[in-house]
Amino acid sequence: MLSLKTRGRSARKKDNVFTLSPAFVSFVKMGAFFNVGMNLSTIFVSTFLLKADGDFYTVAFYYMLVYLAEVVGVFFSTNFSRKISPVALTRIGLILYTASYAVLLLGRERSTTLFPIIGILNGAGAAFYWTPFHNYTQMYSTQQNIQYGMSINGIVGNVISLITPSISGFIISCFPDITGYIIIFVMTIVTTVCAALITRRMPSQPQDHGENPLLGLFFKVLPKSRAMKNMVLQEIFRGARDGVFFYYLNVLIFSMTSNELVTGLSASARALMGIATFFVIRKCSSNSAKVRMYMVGTIGFFLATTVLFGIYNITAVVLYYIFLIIFSTLDTNGDTCVTFMIAESISTSSRSRRLETIAFRNCLFNFGRAISLVIYVLIPPDEKYIVPMLFFFATIGLPSCFFARRAAKYALENTAGN
Repeated sequence: MLSLKTRGRSARKKDNVFTLSPAFVSFVKMGAFFNVGMNLSTIFVSTFLLKADGDFYTVAFYYMLVYLAEVVGVFFSTNFSRKISPVALTRIGLILYTASYAVLLLGRERSTTLFPIIGILNGAGAAFYWTPFHNYTQMYSTQQNIQYGMSINGIVGNVISLITPSISGFIISCFPDITGYIIIFVMTIVTTVCAALITRRMPSQPQDHGENPLLGLFFKVLPKSRAMKNMVLQEIFRGARDGVFFYYLNVLIFSMTSNELVTGLSASARALMGIATFFVIRKCSSNSAKVRMYMVGTIGFFLATTVLFGIYNITAVVLYYIFLIIFSTLDTNGDTCVTFMIAESISTSSRSRRLETIAFRNCLFNFGRAISLVIYVLIPPDEKYIVPMLFFFATIGLPSCFFARRAAKYALENTAGN
């Protein structure tokens, strides 16, 4: 009888772990629709602008505006979060995203003159969408099932990122002119609207934080925290490396092949390599291991780029693009670990500080990305500068290793002293 009771308790506990609330299920559905839309179109906005204009700099200016708008948008969205619910912030983000693709559709070939509006709307949409996103996991789950919920969300996102770029490339390649682009941009708008409609099933209440949490971090915490000062430099250097790499390799592959299907298949292969890397490293749980992981990723990123000096052709560029995600995954996981360590070191209520620290980190990262594109437009548009340019930006990322290690060290010291 006792064993039956024990078994019953275990079963109830197991059900609790593997049972998600209706609100969390709606959250996963909303994120899935959003991911489908973004993965269908994101890399092909740049190829569309390049196809319409033929100028790499137009694409660079577009992404520069996206990054800067996201930095500014995060400060606005965190300020609004004091008075309106997280779900309302998400809806604003989805509306801005939809508006950016609507302008792209209306402008079509004239989008090369409208790209500033498109970029600003896209960046602001990202800020409002992602600011409350991580909060939902905590709002709609319990301590027992939060890991399971995060795993489900991650699996869904990875599957979508694996499939959708190839679908987009196939659709675009099947139609003449820009018809295929119009189809995937319409699909993006439809899926984003569906995501917005699903938010109606996501309960939420305004969370009054008093002061703007990001301004509090900037003016009150940053001057006193050596860990956060080092994080500022780490993220700016890391962003200065990734700003060009984030979009340039997609555009480079397209410019070398003039084939959207090859571009989409390369992105899908890259996503598959990223998923495989994540499963290999997921057992590295200690903070020290993740900090070392960051250093391996950043140095590996640099060393991989040197290979292009010896071999530069379309095959080498595609393989470089695919395998680079290994090192990017390593340093992204290490970077997240350092961010969480800093959040825990600056406040005893680390859970409340974690989201604010992530938002602040993203602002710094996107600011670094914008800086890299300012540097990029100063480089002469000549094919002989492509590999040296990639090497230069890979080199810029190396100092981030030093600052990440110092940030982690000071964070541990602060946590031990609290």
